[in-house]
Amino acid sequence: IKLYEKAAELDYDYAQCELGDMYYFGKDVAENKEKAFMWYFKAANNGDLYAQYCVGCCYENGDGVTKNMQEAIYWYNEAANEGYEDAKEALNRLGK
Repeated sequence: IKLYEKAAELDYDYAQCELGDMYYFGKDVAENKEKAFMWYFKAANNGDLYAQYCVGCCYENGDGVTKNMQEAIYWYNEAANEGYEDAKEALNRLGK
């Protein structure tokens, strides 16, 4: 965890996503949706497509952040526009 945190603090988006997953799913740490969202959000702002999709999921489901469908659609669009298939499927599911 400490090595991922060091790398994530240096804006390494892979490490940020890994930390997001660790906290979201409770892998090797206690589950914490707020911390998961924080790390996903940092990676999403660095352009990571998986993280953008995860931020959309968090907003759609209210995981670690207040549920907000407009934000979910925004982040799904960000990932979908770059070709991330899961984000395209999420938009189709939402009728967008």
